[in-house]
Amino acid sequence: MGKKAAHITVPIRYPVGGIRTYLKYTYGKLDHERYSFTLIGPSRNWLERIRADLDQYEVDIVCSSKEDNNLAFFSAIAGSFFKKKPDIIHSQGYTAGLLSILANIPFGLPHMITLHRTFRTRSIFKHFLG
Repeated sequence: MGKKAAHITVPIRYPVGGIRTYLKYTYGKLDHERYSFTLIGPSRNWLERIRADLDQYEVDIVCSSKEDNNLAFFSAIAGSFFKKKPDIIHSQGYTAGLLSILANIPFGLPHMITLHRTFRTRSIFKHFLG
């Protein structure tokens, strides 16, 4: 087995089916001997399902202490950076992305965000203009 290329931390505020499928097919193409992951989210059940999809990889799971609490989710993200510093953060969605940006301020780690939503002109104007 070669040296690990990267440890990827993946905060997921709402780890439901579409994100699970996205991660399975995106990360499933990486060399399982070179990449490892930390999945962070509020639901151990969903994170275990994602781990099962990535069963060839080394995958750690970090759950926030409360399912519907962004402060607990933020604490889980920040705490995970101290325990196992990632090479990159790959947030899934707005909330995970924003909280990861804040948790990452003292670390300055590379960070990318995947948004699982489409934007339509009408919905954007409606959102901002009521």
